[in-house]
Amino acid sequence: MTFIRYTCGNCGKELNRSAEVCPYCHARLMAIRCTNCGFSGSKLDFMSDHCPKCGSIVTTQPVRNSKRITLLIVIAVIIVLLCLGSIALIFLLPSIAGLPVS
Repeated sequence: MTFIRYTCGNCGKELNRSAEVCPYCHARLMAIRCTNCGFSGSKLDFMSDHCPKCGSIVTTQPVRNSKRITLLIVIAVIIVLLCLGSIALIFLLPSIAGLPVS
């Protein structure tokens, strides 16, 4: 018989079934994914210890909040663009002001 094992989708550590936040990496656990068919649902969907879509007793994995990841990527891109703009401005400002470039 295969037992359901809950692991964090972020750090991979094993979790308690009732966990809503990973105690190791603090990722918020939003849903549970069936590793057999890929169905993603809430804890209530998996209360019977079977996947509601395929019926398998499988290892399930909580899914991280993807909105947080998207937000972090957007912030990182903005920071990189601001840095590149600042560097370009440092090199272009002397030539715009008519100062000799060394």
